[in-house]
Amino acid sequence: MFAEKSKYFLLAWGICGTKWVVVGGAGEDSQVFPYLRLQKWEMFILTAERCSVPPALGFIGKYELKIDDKGRLTIPARFKQVLQEKYPDDEMQVVVSLSLDQNLLIQPVSVYNAMVSKYMAWSDLDEATRRMKELFTGFAAEEKVDGSGRIRLDSGLRDIAGARKEVTCVGNMDAFSIWDREKWDQTQAATLKNQALLIKQVDERIRN
Repeated sequence: MFAEKSKYFLLAWGICGTKWVVVGGAGEDSQVFPYLRLQKWEMFILTAERCSVPPALGFIGKYELKIDDKGRLTIPARFKQVLQEKYPDDEMQVVVSLSLDQNLLIQPVSVYNAMVSKYMAWSDLDEATRRMKELFTGFAAEEKVDGSGRIRLDSGLRDIAGARKEVTCVGNMDAFSIWDREKWDQTQAATLKNQALLIKQVDERIRN
């Protein structure tokens, strides 16, 4: 017969970065075994090599995500790491605006300010310049990524981009974009079909 309080030991395998480690735990249960309701729990590393996550290069990769009922999106953990490591002075502040493809463009606030400062130097005597300035500043909202990695997406911008629920998040080194998932799938199908032609066209423009 088991004692009313029994000590037990648990082993589990876990992964950290690219290294496998052994994790153990010990505690006491307040019920007769096997109803293990812990009163105390202490986790500790039994044996492990020192491991770390590689430094952030930038916003890269593609992720399928969902916008919640409050218009918030939980960004990929890797993107949160990029904001913390590459843009620490921004303090998780980002700007949500419209991309040239009319999707949501999310930039660290310092990247957005550097981009807009170039347009602000252009003369307002040109109508196209005025419209561009209005596009990049009028259709933009400053937001802060919260502790859970969530960012609020302005409802007006979401309506224009068609990003309502299921979306695809795409990295672009110093920024990332939020596409309506169906629109992304259609656009990328066409892009992949014409990949060789697109590469040739871009290469010719660079050479010229």
